[in-house]
This record gives sequence, C-alpha cells and structure tokens, in this order.
Amino acid sequence: MKQLSGLACGSVQPIPAGGFAKNREFLRQYCHLEAKPLQKLAPEDETATLRALVRIFERHAPCILLPFERPYCLQAEVIDIPRFIRSVWAANGSKDITVFFNAAGATLDLQDREDGLYLFAAG
Repeated sequence: MKQLSGLACGSVQPIPAGGFAKNREFLRQYCHLEAKPLQKLAPEDETATLRALVRIFERHAPCILLPFERPYCLQAEVIDIPRFIRSVWAANGSKDITVFFNAAGATLDLQDREDGLYLFAAG
C-alpha cells in the first residue's frame, strides 16, 4: 500500500467468501488468453491507455477494491486516477491491473501481454 499513490485513504480487508463472486466469475470466464478483449491497446501509447482506463474509473464511484494477496484486497478512494494507475504499474513491474469497483460485478482487468495490452471490463 505504501507504494501506491493517488489515494485519499485505504485499508486492507479480507474478501468475504461469498463476496465479489460476479467479479471473480467474470475474470475466470472472460479474461483468459483466448478471450476477446473490450479493447486492445498499444503498450507504447501510455496516454491512450490511461485515457481508456480513466473513462472506466470515472463511470464508477471513487471507491475501489484492488485484490492483491488472496484473500485480501485494498479498499481505497482514488483521488488521482492517472497517478494511482501509474503507481500500480510501477509496483507490479508491468501494466497489469485488476480492479473491482463493487461487489455486484463491476470489474476492470488490463493484461500486459507480449503483443499488446488487453482491456477487459464488466459492469
């Protein structure tokens, strides 16, 4: 959590056993290697990638859940979306990012693959 920036506040919480089932189901069914992404982005065009991610973040409340170590997630309020996204990329060492926006299934998954960035989103 100390490596992340762009957050107003945050806390680490366990993911409830029955909670976020739709989010996890979406990731399992629709974000595998053969799945068709919502959008394929060029890794070298960070501006376009950030723009696409910011649009998704702005459609949802500023509070996000960032899964990191099963069964835990970071619940936080994002106040600077581009800064937060860049800090996650730096902490991961890649452009991968998975965010749950709510327990009902709103999910964002950006996968940094050899041939590009694959954006999957639900909700």
